[in-house]
Amino acid sequence: MTNETKTCPFCGEEILAVAKKCKHCGEWLDKQGEEKSETVQCPACGEEVLAGSKTCNHCGENLQNNSSASDVNTSSELPSKAKKYNWGPLFTGFIWGFFNGMPKNILITLVVLFMCSFIPTLGIVASLVNTCILIWAGTKGNQWAWSHKNWSCVEGFNKHQKKWVLYPFVIYLILTVLTIVVVANSM
Repeated sequence: MTNETKTCPFCGEEILAVAKKCKHCGEWLDKQGEEKSETVQCPACGEEVLAGSKTCNHCGENLQNNSSASDVNTSSELPSKAKKYNWGPLFTGFIWGFFNGMPKNILITLVVLFMCSFIPTLGIVASLVNTCILIWAGTKGNQWAWSHKNWSCVEGFNKHQKKWVLYPFVIYLILTVLTIVVVANSM
């Protein structure tokens, strides 16, 4: 078996040279026989790339938001595999919303409520309202995030959203360890 690799023309990831389907984006590399694939011109370097490619395999330019990459999924309808509760808004709050297409009026409300939570008399009420909005945002989160970017596959989308749940736990774990170290050293 050979270990030679090539770059996937759709996602730009490294795959085996003999691969028929990309393991990263799921695109079929051999379009049923010897048909010539439709190509478009990369707006950055001018080289020909396969229509629907996410990145230019010559210069690495992101083609997802380019009108010349005509086959990129621009549907705002959420696929059934992505219709689930999104924990990102609850665990990371307005930070998740800023990067994942939360409507601006909700985002501003969350920021204001977060700031109000530090005011002694308003703190409890603001924190409760903020938490309720974030719980509700989890029901709409995947729809907002899917519509915010041109995702080419549901698997990549779900993997990206899971990171928004993992990061806070890693940060909380690090802060907990640091707190224990500081307390132990101060005794």
